[in-house]
Amino acid sequence: MAVLTAHFQCNRCADQQAGKIGEHPAAAYGLEFAKNHCFKDGNKRISLSAIDVFLRMNGHELMAQEAEAVIVIEALTAGDTSEDDLAHWIEANSAPLDK
Repeated sequence: MAVLTAHFQCNRCADQQAGKIGEHPAAAYGLEFAKNHCFKDGNKRISLSAIDVFLRMNGHELMAQEAEAVIVIEALTAGDTSEDDLAHWIEANSAPLDK
């Protein structure tokens, strides 16, 4: 697990505290799973799960309400939301994990 965590460390999660917004690796994972249809079914669920797992591996958690998350991922899949928009949403709806 330490190898995976080291491989997927995210400087953007640390930058969130400083108010820096921009490209976020979690958004890239979410976009790829949602748009590329890697699986026969469940790509949107996998997309949201990948975002959440990535954030958790980097000491953050997704705080968005389920209904809002569904709307965002649906918009991403439909092409109505960009990766940059998703990055902004992730940063606005995530917080450091309570330890």
